Amino acid sequence: MPLNLRYMQLGVSVPIRNRKYRFGTSWTNTLSVAGPQGAPGSKYFTSQAASFTPVWPRQCFENTISKILVGPSTNPANLNAREILTVSSVVHPNQINVIENPQFLYAIGDPISGLGDRMPGGWQLYSDAGTPTHVEIEPQGIRDKSFGASQVLRGVYDAFHFRLDINDSDNQHVEQRFDAGAFLGNTQYLLGFFYKIVFPPSAGPEFHVQLSMSGTTNIINEVVRLQVGGDVTNWTYWRSTTSEDVGSFATGVNGVSVENPTTPLVLRLPKPVGGIPNDFTLWLDSPFICHAQGTDGYLAGIYTFEELPAYQSGNWAFRTFVREAELANGDLISYDPTGGGGRIRKWTFTCRFVNISDAFLSQLLILQEWQDEGNDLVLVTNEERHGVSFPVAMVGRMELSGIGREHWDLTQRSFTFTFNET
Repeated sequence: MPLNLRYMQLGVSVPIRNRKYRFGTSWTNTLSVAGPQGAPGSKYFTSQAASFTPVWPRQCFENTISKILVGPSTNPANLNAREILTVSSVVHPNQINVIENPQFLYAIGDPISGLGDRMPGGWQLYSDAGTPTHVEIEPQGIRDKSFGASQVLRGVYDAFHFRLDINDSDNQHVEQRFDAGAFLGNTQYLLGFFYKIVFPPSAGPEFHVQLSMSGTTNIINEVVRLQVGGDVTNWTYWRSTTSEDVGSFATGVNGVSVENPTTPLVLRLPKPVGGIPNDFTLWLDSPFICHAQGTDGYLAGIYTFEELPAYQSGNWAFRTFVREAELANGDLISYDPTGGGGRIRKWTFTCRFVNISDAFLSQLLILQEWQDEGNDLVLVTNEERHGVSFPVAMVGRMELSGIGREHWDLTQRSFTFTFNET
């Protein structure tokens, strides 16, 4: 397919777990009473009261869709028995109703677990006042399953995204914590993501984003959207302010860390601030954090390509891991050997740069050094400018091949640029 980009951008990625929100939260607990309880046709299980691990069951499981695994049983009547059941509903804080009538008996302390699609894995609900309540943040899922007369809602370039209803009570929010060493000292970082938002009719909280050090000192702290700005109903790209915006390296500008960033480093996305406890609905997709240390894009946190690819040289390749098998009668069947249920889809982008400056290639080679040290890269493609469904912010690895000279000016280079999503 022909490439219609303006300028691409490339930076060194800070790993964000489950950044495309394709995978749900793994919830594990044990039974607080023997089970199942309830009358036939309305059986339920009760987990331990301390069931915020890392979310309440109510914020984890989708009714009639999510599955739970109960067992192995320690009840002598059916020792080691286990079964998979469908969640019909959850009564806060820890009663899980199931659709089927369970076939076995279970004792106190027997395991109960599940993978819910309401809250994305790797992210956690939190509150400035401590453990959040189950009503202040209501994840609505990582994929719209409301099939019917209305079109289902999709993410920026696939079926997955994160939708939630949230209000301002105790500044409850969704966050992710990073390991020690994830951030460099005195380095400009860029934070970007895509969002949509619908505010309530009355005064609601502001939508902020924070990257905080030791839980309190903000490296990034910016307003994303105010209610006076109105709703955002189409996927919209947002990025943090950087030193490039003010013209020089400026300590205190969002994204510039201190000499020794200390843990825990926390990304709060979203962070409601102000207003009254009034729900707004928010959609998020594809957040990324990166730096461009050593390149000419240092002050921006990302390097912007100074050259455009050769006309019609850009190509996208869709990488799927679904396999086909032929049966003895000639029928073809498809299956996913990864077990990801179609969630593991990746793209490869390739283009050709012809007779470009050696200085441009040198910048890419600096980023190649960061990659060789074990870092993934972020490629911002700017494809959203053209209304297509190709990835707009990929995390992966770059390959430079066929580097040579095709021009009488020996300071010019030609090469093939390939980026594989990881």
